[in-house]
Amino acid sequence: MKSVPKMLSVWTAVACCVIAALALSACQTKIVYNPDVINVVEVQKDRVNGLLKAQIAVQNNSPTDRQIEYRFRWFSAGHMQVDTQLSNWNTVYSRAGEIVRLNGTAPNAEVTDFEYDIQYAKRD
Repeated sequence: MKSVPKMLSVWTAVACCVIAALALSACQTKIVYNPDVINVVEVQKDRVNGLLKAQIAVQNNSPTDRQIEYRFRWFSAGHMQVDTQLSNWNTVYSRAGEIVRLNGTAPNAEVTDFEYDIQYAKRD
């Protein structure tokens, strides 16, 4: 009969691990990009004065200088999108092979996570 409490403690530990994994996965940032042309080198996020700040380092894998477009989409704790002018596309210039850092700041303190889109600017 001593094995029953031991089995309960094993299942309790497994359940706790599953719950912890689910909680952590809810805080992961999703990044949408084409890895063949743009390489995400590093993703960082931090809270400064209560606002979530994000910095993405990307490398231009094109053999030519290009403009890179990017935007942040900010989300509340319930994963509801927070619409803001800061969610519009922005453009930066990048030389061939260069790593550039793309920065964004959440519009308010209720933002807990973000998603990120990057692409080459469309040519005329």
